[in-house]
Amino acid sequence: LISSVASVKPSIIKILSTSKETRNMNIIERAKRWWAKRNSQSYITYIRSKGVKIGDNCLLRDPRSFGIDLQRAHLITIGSNVQFNHNNRLIAHDNLAQIFRLQFHDYLPSNGHIIIGNNVIFAQNVTVLKGVTIGDNCFIGFGATVTHDIPANSVAVGTPARVICSIDEYYERRKKDLDRCGTVGCR
Repeated sequence: LISSVASVKPSIIKILSTSKETRNMNIIERAKRWWAKRNSQSYITYIRSKGVKIGDNCLLRDPRSFGIDLQRAHLITIGSNVQFNHNNRLIAHDNLAQIFRLQFHDYLPSNGHIIIGNNVIFAQNVTVLKGVTIGDNCFIGFGATVTHDIPANSVAVGTPARVICSIDEYYERRKKDLDRCGTVGCR
């Protein structure tokens, strides 16, 4: 009866058609996830329990805004000493399968690993897409969308992210700024 009403949104139909037990489990799982996001360490423990491989001394500066593809947790590996900033996303799939299913009546999912090395820092609003490896000792700049591999010891920025210099070159620039004017970032 409900599915025949044209004005009812598909998401509502899906919720109403699931069993009460399934809805309760979804609510419980969402509550667990929400509670885990109260601080960095509790959320790291939670995502490890879902299958994400994550090293030691990692930090989520804002766990509530951190997005990670837990449906494909086994595809995500994060090294040690990695720092995530506000609104970072790790997405190990795309949603094109839905278009293919509707247009061609064929389901062709696409997933890919995400591997993040050791000592990597992400600025705010960074998205890492499927099939990407980020090497050790990298900095990924504000708003970057990482669509392909980033070699070790690199600074990458932009959409799509591209390497602009090595971490050694960036270090030397910062050091020159400090020596020249007593502060970092002066012109």
